[in-house]
Amino acid sequence: MTATPHSTATTGRPVLGDTLTEQEAVARISGLLAQLLELAPGDVDPEVPVSAYGIDSANSTLLAHEVERWCGVPLDREVLLGNPTVSEIATEVVSRSRPALS
Repeated sequence: MTATPHSTATTGRPVLGDTLTEQEAVARISGLLAQLLELAPGDVDPEVPVSAYGIDSANSTLLAHEVERWCGVPLDREVLLGNPTVSEIATEVVSRSRPALS
């Protein structure tokens, strides 16, 4: 059995119809932040503001880009510099990844 070209299994990116959970978003964003800042993934506490990890404008731009690349949700880097926690970023990503109800 082969995976479809754009499935989560092959790209790591949620696709239309997939339901992105906050837990998945927290895990992925924590991992991306840890990777960018050269931390162990377990060192990122989702309830601690990302500014506590020393994120700067360059890293916030990279994090925003990686999040968008992963799930297609654009994030304004200024939001990342505004002291959000990983959990708050994940909530925003999940909220914006769901289509609006008409």
